[in-house]
Amino acid sequence: MNWVNKHKLSTTKAIKYEGNLCITTKHLWEALHATFNSALHRQIDKEVLNEIGSKPTSIWVLFSKEEF
Repeated sequence: MNWVNKHKLSTTKAIKYEGNLCITTKHLWEALHATFNSALHRQIDKEVLNEIGSKPTSIWVLFSKEEF
C-alpha cells in the first residue's frame, strides 16, 4: 500500500526562514524556535482584539465526568 510509505512533509517545503527553505525537521524547528524567541519580550497591542466581531455563543449539553 503506497499510502503507508514514508513521505516528505510538503508543508515544511513551503516554509522559508531567512531566505532558506525548511526542508528538514531540524531546520523547521530552528525557524520556529527563533521566530518565537524573537517575539517573546515584545510589547503587544491588545486593541487589535477590539476589531474582532462578536460571534453567538453555543449552548453545550451538560455531561458528567464519566461521559467525558
